[in-house]
Amino acid sequence: MGSFDNVSVYERLGVRPSINAVGAGTVVGGSGPPRIVREKMEEVSRSFADMGELLTKAGAFVADLMNVEAAFITSGGATGLALSAAACIAGSDPDRLSRLPDTTGMKGEILVQKKHFAYYDRVLASAGARLVEAGGGASCTNEQLEDAIGPNTAAVYYSWPPYGALPLGMYDLAPPPGDPDLVSLDDARKIANRRGVPLIVDGASEVYPLDHFRRVAQAGDLVSFGGKYYGGPNASGFVCGRKDLVDAVAASSWIPTTAGLGIGRTMKSDRQQIAALVVGLDDWFTMNHEDRIAEYDRRITVIERAAQGLAGVSASVYWSADSFYGSFLTIQVDADTLGKDAQQVRAEMFEGSPSVMVQAPDAETLRVFVYTLDEGDDEKIARRLREVLSS
Repeated sequence: MGSFDNVSVYERLGVRPSINAVGAGTVVGGSGPPRIVREKMEEVSRSFADMGELLTKAGAFVADLMNVEAAFITSGGATGLALSAAACIAGSDPDRLSRLPDTTGMKGEILVQKKHFAYYDRVLASAGARLVEAGGGASCTNEQLEDAIGPNTAAVYYSWPPYGALPLGMYDLAPPPGDPDLVSLDDARKIANRRGVPLIVDGASEVYPLDHFRRVAQAGDLVSFGGKYYGGPNASGFVCGRKDLVDAVAASSWIPTTAGLGIGRTMKSDRQQIAALVVGLDDWFTMNHEDRIAEYDRRITVIERAAQGLAGVSASVYWSADSFYGSFLTIQVDADTLGKDAQQVRAEMFEGSPSVMVQAPDAETLRVFVYTLDEGDDEKIARRLREVLSS
């Protein structure tokens, strides 16, 4: 009898299974794929396929859905960015892509607005890119961005919108209005293309509303998205855009389309991931999002009520019609009254039964997201939260 017969994997390994009220974070495993995605992952696991054909046909399906020239399935949004950098530096030339991350003799610089710079941008350097900052820490103008483009510029990179610049680090807003002290996305593409270089865009979680999702997908020469935001696995995503550049992404991938072996060999996807990405994306474009968001509102109300009337605690709901996550709960904690701060509350929630993961960005604040919950989880969280906040 095997070690995992008649016992859960988490139990056998000694890992605490938790309710995810943090959201689709990488460090908590992304999000739970919906039933149709799980079923199709199981379906494709029962038979094999030529992976090159699967990637080609899956990419064509995604490209058609997003109304772009081409798309390539990746093992996450960061993979898409790394392969995009490789594509802009080496193209589909087998000798060049085989030499990466050594960019000797190639245009190896990628521009990023200094105010826009964040640690996610470092994945571009894994392809050998040298990040060059345009503008200053407070702002970047169109003229500064254009002046920074030089003979070694391979691409301009745009993180849309700037990480951490919006409330709670979410990505609801995109230029316009965006940040008036940054070059807008549309202007960045015009400037880059006028100077003969492509624009790489980190689409991240910009997946709702649906017309916004497509607009982002069409906003750059290469645009990368994570799959966990619309029902795909944690390690899934896609990059889309100009066909010649997407072909170059494929050439540097784990299943090369040229004689060269690129940096993407370490970024492998399996057939279940690929299937899950396309099924999840199709489901995202065909579901009733008004019903989806209404269900989030119902869940958040259940949890909000549990936090009402408690000494040292105040709760408020943040709601947005322009983001995939819909609404979430913010709880302010007065440690002097409650006898513990928000981070202690988070620890108690995680260590208790059931284990619940919530956010505590500082000692006074808790955040609870509901879009990753299973049926009945809202009531479990409400009971556990009231226990912890009233003890």
